[in-house]
Amino acid sequence: MHNLILKPFECRLIEALLPVILPTMPVHEHRFRRRVLYHIDRFLVKMPLFFRWLFHLGAWLFDVSPMLFLAHTHRFHRSSLHFRQYWTARAYRTSIMPLYRWFHIIRGLILLVYYSQDDQHRRLRYYPAEWVKFNVMNRRRKLKLVEEAPHDSQPSRFQPRSS
Repeated sequence: MHNLILKPFECRLIEALLPVILPTMPVHEHRFRRRVLYHIDRFLVKMPLFFRWLFHLGAWLFDVSPMLFLAHTHRFHRSSLHFRQYWTARAYRTSIMPLYRWFHIIRGLILLVYYSQDDQHRRLRYYPAEWVKFNVMNRRRKLKLVEEAPHDSQPSRFQPRSS
């Protein structure tokens, strides 16, 4: 996979954050890593150049912050899992706004990709397509709209899945 925006060190940094941020690593870990990098890269493609620059600066700052604050002799992505857990907990509570904001943005993006997976939807018993279909039909009934047409992809006979 070729990233358009993400630098190689940023990919390593994001991969080092995954086991610290995620509740559990997905079964297909390698595929998930590629998916996370792909979606973060696509997110950055849509950002204005100035914000991309801030993202790169924030990633570099987060990666070297253990050395800058004299907490460790290695960059974040080269540290042990134990230290990475400690450092992310510290970044989560820091009053240094650039570090705090960058971490919260990357954490949110990683969790967004994680909870957008079909595996997680099944585990949580969350069926967004069925939920949307059911709510659209309820709305149609409330508005007294024509409920069905020959080409209607959301027939009124739909009933939510019971699990």
